[in-house]
Amino acid sequence: MIQTDLTMLPLWTLGYCILACVLVIPMVAWICEIGGQGTKKIFWDKFAQQILGLANVALAGLLFASSVPLSIHFQDVLAAIKNIFWLQISLGLAGLFVFFLFFYQISWKKYKKQKGLHLVLGGCTALLAKAAFWTGCYASLEYTQKTDLILKYPLFWTAVGLWFVLLGAAIAFACIGLYVLLKRNRDDFGRDYYRFALSCSFKSALIFFVLHFSAYLLPETTGWSLLAQNPSLSILLIFAAGIGAVTIFLWKRLAFHANPVSQKSAILLGLLTLYCFICVCLPLQATRFQHDSTPIQITITDSFSLLQKLQNTP
Repeated sequence: MIQTDLTMLPLWTLGYCILACVLVIPMVAWICEIGGQGTKKIFWDKFAQQILGLANVALAGLLFASSVPLSIHFQDVLAAIKNIFWLQISLGLAGLFVFFLFFYQISWKKYKKQKGLHLVLGGCTALLAKAAFWTGCYASLEYTQKTDLILKYPLFWTAVGLWFVLLGAAIAFACIGLYVLLKRNRDDFGRDYYRFALSCSFKSALIFFVLHFSAYLLPETTGWSLLAQNPSLSILLIFAAGIGAVTIFLWKRLAFHANPVSQKSAILLGLLTLYCFICVCLPLQATRFQHDSTPIQITITDSFSLLQKLQNTP
């Protein structure tokens, strides 16, 4: 299974990063808009407005990337939509999310004096993204007749939390930092704003990544007994730990640098090391499940690879 995953690893990693941006950024923008209203600091509002552009870019990329496999398996997808109720719900929620996200961004100036209404719109956008994703995950498990994973295996949620909450947020904030830097010449909000925006982005990325990195190295979440069975995997674990440490070092430097705008090479290198960290960690990621009171181990990667494995399981 690891060999199968490795053949598609770069594409899985890229798709995972794009999906993380789509899921996380609307929520971040909404929270920042609330923060701007509460603190009366205009930087929070500008930051929220600016990063929504990245959410739309990521959404366009996700739709484009999804169009290729969907067109190849169009008949199978159409049959699944007709037969799986939760997939219909997920697609409906996804359609609403696309509309709300677009309207949330273009209505920013229109509702400048009606922030209450705009905050409701932002909250709906953020919640629709989460709802569409989770109902889609459940529909995939229902399609493979593996919905009992949710109840039978509590540590199923450990993997979900590590990869779609902690690491997903770290990816989104790191991408936000690069996006803000690229928009500097077009959106001239001043040097102080960009110092604030980059510092905020990489401080948040650092916090979420450290939490993920710490949890990932725990025996309960990494599945160290697999390393005992296959010592060669320990080399990958050490390599992943080294790359993660470099990423933490770079982001700590960016988070507390007096002028992070000047650290373009560190921003790019930090994203590259993060990408390599994910590529190395995906085959290693493992969790323990209980099945009929008999301890077994199932190696899983992120949700995409998990669903792929379940489809191939008799």
